[in-house]
Amino acid sequence: TWSDVVRALRGGRLLDDFKDRCGSEFQVAELASSVVHAMAKLSLSPRGAADQTFMGTVASTALLLWCLDAASPAAEAPRLLSELRFRGSMPTLRGFACVTSCLLFCDIGGAMKYLTEAGHSTNLLWSPPCTLPAAQVKVGQDVEVCAQSGWISGVIKRAPAPQPATPRDECWQVACDGDMRVYSRHVWAPGWRADASQALERLRLAVLARAYCTPRVVAAEGRSMIRALLEGVIVHGLAARAQVPPPTPQGSVLRGANGVSVQAGDQVWLSITVERAKSLQTQRHGDWSDQMSFCLDYPGRVVETLSSPPRARISHGSLGTFLWNPSVITRAASTAEPLPFEEQHGPIVVGDEVLLIASQDHVVPLQFGHGGWSTRMAHCLGRFGRVATFNNRGDVKLDMPGCGAFLWNPAVIEPLGKGCVTTLCAQAMSRLDDEGAAVMLLVLLSELSDTKGSGDPEAVRDILSALERANSDPSKQAMVPVGLRSFGALALLAATVDLRKVLKSSAETPRRVEVQEVLLPECVPALVSALLGTLPAMDWPAAHTGGIAFREVVGGKVDVVRAVDIWTLAFFAARHHRLLDPRPPAADV
Repeated sequence: TWSDVVRALRGGRLLDDFKDRCGSEFQVAELASSVVHAMAKLSLSPRGAADQTFMGTVASTALLLWCLDAASPAAEAPRLLSELRFRGSMPTLRGFACVTSCLLFCDIGGAMKYLTEAGHSTNLLWSPPCTLPAAQVKVGQDVEVCAQSGWISGVIKRAPAPQPATPRDECWQVACDGDMRVYSRHVWAPGWRADASQALERLRLAVLARAYCTPRVVAAEGRSMIRALLEGVIVHGLAARAQVPPPTPQGSVLRGANGVSVQAGDQVWLSITVERAKSLQTQRHGDWSDQMSFCLDYPGRVVETLSSPPRARISHGSLGTFLWNPSVITRAASTAEPLPFEEQHGPIVVGDEVLLIASQDHVVPLQFGHGGWSTRMAHCLGRFGRVATFNNRGDVKLDMPGCGAFLWNPAVIEPLGKGCVTTLCAQAMSRLDDEGAAVMLLVLLSELSDTKGSGDPEAVRDILSALERANSDPSKQAMVPVGLRSFGALALLAATVDLRKVLKSSAETPRRVEVQEVLLPECVPALVSALLGTLPAMDWPAAHTGGIAFREVVGGKVDVVRAVDIWTLAFFAARHHRLLDPRPPAADV
């Protein structure tokens, strides 16, 4: 497991034990080659990648290659990885190569030591906070529980009944202040919110502390490794999805009253009487509910259109989402402008990919009356999910690959362009897919590029070359695909900015790393700054990179740290589209 890897890198006797067991006759190069090729074969198998233990296999294999490389230069693990064939490969192979490269080239052990000295545990860098397992909860134990009024502390007074007769018998009974009793299927450990915040801080420091406390060394094998990974991750990984045209709402085009054309994504008005609506809502069109009468006075959004018979699923926010006979629609407008109930999260239709809020502390209370809470839902927070459908109360059912499908309150969906960057990257790195490989590639670029002295113009040219080769359109071979420009801006920053220039130590807590605002001309060599000013990226519109143009950062008009956050969110948003975006589109320059 990753915990075993971290413990080994913190200075245990693993490497010494490994050398003792190898002996003088051990064929290091042969074993390294066998390990890499066996893992490459396993990564190409869909069944292998789908196995729940696959990530543990990757961790064990990466640690073995690290041991081989440290035990003998004859292992040539970096060379073997750089020779992997990424064309036509599965995302898991690219993820495996990036994970192992990070282990080989980055001083992760030094970063772990730094975190330990700062008072952080490093056995598990980050995992979503979860409820207490039933086996760990006893009567008389102090816990935290979520009620309709919010989070409160209390003491367990009664356990769930072995043979429940009522819904309350299935719950823990928690005694809170006064005579208050709360019945809940889920309880949390006291102080769990502080622990969750510390876990995110630990994850952030794991990246920043590495740059802060370890010297930068450009390994001789690093250059060929970076070129191979740029080719694999960008050209053969991210490029295909980045060039797919933005999707549009799908479904049948329906006819409303007086021949009004209606399709998914439209704003619609149902300006008819209750009696007329009841007569049109036959059983085959979804039937009638008294709650539907409130929807006749307000505009709604068509989230889905169905045929045989023709029906339109229309959302009116908290008033509910119902199936309607299209004949009740008297007016329709094809616009992405948010309706009043959409102002927080933007317009949402079936097929959208939306980002959930990362804070469990904030999300759990919002789930009261909106589908409730499940322990597995914790792993969905801070991730993108696809809208599968809506229920009659307006709740959204999201399909989360690897986690399941759950009902969510629309209020837990992040607005366009917003989100927790730390959690988003952590969730990506926990999966061996192209997004996880892309995040780890940024770490490698930061580690292996020479950002001191005269800088590393060669790394900048390698990145730009890979970005341009990602375009499969023969007429635009010298252009970077629009969907890759946010990631391209991040990669160029990672290869040029010395992270130590944007970090500082607190005078009160010397071992604490903090991020300070810094402008790019202040933290890159003059030669690199001049090179960046000549790149085609200087002409990219701000709309292609989340609202902050590359030229604004190079010119020192925008803080580097803020640009990294915005560009990271824009990179993920470019891979997970909303079908309706109220923001104006930018021209392809």
